[in-house]
Amino acid sequence: MRYLLILISLLFFNTLQAQQEFRFSPKEKSKEAIYLFRNGKFEALYNKLSPEMKRYLDVEKLQGFWDGLEMRNGKVEEVEEATLTFKDSFAIVLTPLRFEKRKLGIKLVYNQDAEIAGLYIDAPSPQYRPAAYVDASRFYEYKKVLPDPKFPADAVLSMPAKGTNFPLVIIVGGSGATDKDLTMGPNRIYKDLAWGLANQGVAVLRYDKRTLAHGASMVALKEIGIKEEYLDDLQLALKLARSQEGIDTSRIFVLGHSEGGYLIPYFEKNLKGIAGYISLAGSYSNMADLVCIQLKYLQAHATKTEAELYVDVIKKAEYARDHLKENSPKDSMPLGISAKYLFQVNALSPAKLISYISNKPLLFIQGGRDYQVPPSELEKWKVALSKNRKAEFIVFPSLNHLALPGEGESLPAEYQSPGNVPEEVIDRILRFVLY
Repeated sequence: MRYLLILISLLFFNTLQAQQEFRFSPKEKSKEAIYLFRNGKFEALYNKLSPEMKRYLDVEKLQGFWDGLEMRNGKVEEVEEATLTFKDSFAIVLTPLRFEKRKLGIKLVYNQDAEIAGLYIDAPSPQYRPAAYVDASRFYEYKKVLPDPKFPADAVLSMPAKGTNFPLVIIVGGSGATDKDLTMGPNRIYKDLAWGLANQGVAVLRYDKRTLAHGASMVALKEIGIKEEYLDDLQLALKLARSQEGIDTSRIFVLGHSEGGYLIPYFEKNLKGIAGYISLAGSYSNMADLVCIQLKYLQAHATKTEAELYVDVIKKAEYARDHLKENSPKDSMPLGISAKYLFQVNALSPAKLISYISNKPLLFIQGGRDYQVPPSELEKWKVALSKNRKAEFIVFPSLNHLALPGEGESLPAEYQSPGNVPEEVIDRILRFVLY
């Protein structure tokens, strides 16, 4: 039996609202499901599946799934503490199980009706390994906090070990509740960037988005706009950077990844004293347009059965793209994204704010294999900034959306394969910042 029983698309557009809308404990539901598996209560487990899952699974298949696990790995000896994450309108619970022969994880995906909408085995991930170009003796790291009184966020400052008067890069994450490293399986994309740059004499400040620790609280207080999600912490990071001894405050740059790159004109409109901007896989088109592109790409690369799961959400994405209003019904929006949020993101688009960076030093880095923000987005930036002689554009053909190299067409599973941001990307950023 295939380990993957149903594909849940892990796009970067997970929403803050989802965390509040779960009126049950996904961890407790997962604990109950594991108990049913271990005690052979497969009919009771079947009754907890979503209607979509029931189309592909029956009681016999559930029993075969579990019996196969025990035949290969022995009985479960220990159930470890589960971890909970939110993606789109789903809650994802990963429960590590220590079998007699090996350790595996059961990942259960819950919809907002407390039904099991996804089930698969999560093999132990490889550990993160620093890139070969990193010499840890050449920089130090200091824990910091962005001191918002309601939503403080953990941060890390990477400082070169020798010298002073360093330029500094502030990394701004993409959409979703990203952490300071952009942890994706065994990969740590923002850590690669920070260590690679600090290794060569450029300080770097990176931080958890406040939505990582405070998403549910922000939703409850209705503080979930772009200003609260992005700008407030970037302003705090800028203030922190300027207070650090050894930083050349005339050479502070902002690196925005994905949606963080999309918002570069908005940042420049609201910030003072930024020396230049680096866009890593930054989008130009409106979010709903990109969601349509992403979903259709994934559907085209899915099995016939899995492709059917995309039909309804693609219709919603097309509605959001073509007919969006600020008060559009919630159930008409794709992936749990609110109409109000999409409306606000559209209002702050590069197309509307491009004049703010018309004469700004800019570096655009694009992966040739990026399906989330495809290379066509870079072409739109080029057209919009055709008169800006300080704008540089570069495509690395082998890179995906995470700036990791690979071959062939990129798919979400690739993000779980270990890798590092290539040294040539680090070098290109260094040239922009230092020269």
